[in-house]
Amino acid sequence: MANTYCPGAASFSKSFPFHLVADHALTILQIGPSWASSCSEIVTGASLTDFFTLERPRIPFTSESLNQISDNIIVLENKTNGLKIRYQVLVEEEHLFFVGSPMISGTEMFEKFGLKISDFAPHDALPDVLFVVEPKNLYLKDIKNLVKTLEVRTTELGRLNDELEAVVKQKERLITDLESNNAEMQRFTYTVSHDLKSPLITIKGFLGLLENDIADGDEENIENDIKRLYSAADNMTTLLDELLELSRIGRVINQPVEVPLAVIAKNALSIVAGQIQQRGVEVALCSDLPSVFGDPTRLLEVFQNMLDNAVKYMGDQENPRIEIGVDRKESELAIFVKDNGIGIEKNNQEKVFGLFEKLNPRGGGTGIGLALVKRIIEVHNGRVWVESEGKGKGSTFFFTVNLPDDDEKVMG
Repeated sequence: MANTYCPGAASFSKSFPFHLVADHALTILQIGPSWASSCSEIVTGASLTDFFTLERPRIPFTSESLNQISDNIIVLENKTNGLKIRYQVLVEEEHLFFVGSPMISGTEMFEKFGLKISDFAPHDALPDVLFVVEPKNLYLKDIKNLVKTLEVRTTELGRLNDELEAVVKQKERLITDLESNNAEMQRFTYTVSHDLKSPLITIKGFLGLLENDIADGDEENIENDIKRLYSAADNMTTLLDELLELSRIGRVINQPVEVPLAVIAKNALSIVAGQIQQRGVEVALCSDLPSVFGDPTRLLEVFQNMLDNAVKYMGDQENPRIEIGVDRKESELAIFVKDNGIGIEKNNQEKVFGLFEKLNPRGGGTGIGLALVKRIIEVHNGRVWVESEGKGKGSTFFFTVNLPDDDEKVMG
């Protein structure tokens, strides 16, 4: 009887040459090609019990008994040649599949039955078969479990690798930030020591003049000397206060809340109202400034310093004007303070945010205002920059901060 039971009989037979297929009455429906060469009397249509005995386990050789075996592993011994086959029994509704290999060494098997190694190579995938012929009789169910375990381990290793990469990147960022902070601290130390000398030199100079004027009894010059000493002392106090404020940013953080920038901008305008009125500056405040997520006190300082800077550097503009608004650029919302003052050359646009940087020495102030702005915005996980077409073309200062729905961002 031809092996026509399985549509893939050829590949199945090639992969498992000792296989057997029977019905639940143990009638043989299909035999592997190796049985034809080793035991030609085995034919389809006959009973398995005519040619085999159930060597292990020690139970009756019936379909019902085979269904009760927990691991579906049996050993059949051929009655003719004594060959023992370890089988995996796959039970279906109408059929029993016996898939396995002889319990002898490969060399002994090849010599006894004239087989080739290629006879045992599984050339085609049989996803429903639970047994694969290997030198150590590994079962596919074990291999599948191993594959699943490897997949789980691979996934776990991938996750751990991602976490490690994240830690490494965070460490690299921290190192970069530390190097940047160290460089900034060096510049800060140098600049502070340099700029603090200026009022001290002034005080020392006028003390000398005051000493001479007292010796000469020149009351008018004595009064002027004292005024200049007070002025130099006030400048140093202001400088130290602003340096202290700069050092506090990032260390002292108020609880971030939703902040309506329209209210903050109006409060800042009221603070610098004196300078604005004195200079005759027209102010245009955008009506749809958004709410953001941050520290209202610090954001007030941002607007105050930007407005103060805009008024201070209006130059000789006959119609001074400041505009506060919002610019929606792609996915980013940028707040801006725009003026029509003296403008900033391209090569100085990064420089203006440095500590004690004053592009116009006669502009007044300490040169700390925009450095404060930059630090506050950085603490809010935002960025700040300036755009200007150059000298006499005015300047626009932009900054970004978190919107209320930016949950993934945290002030730090």
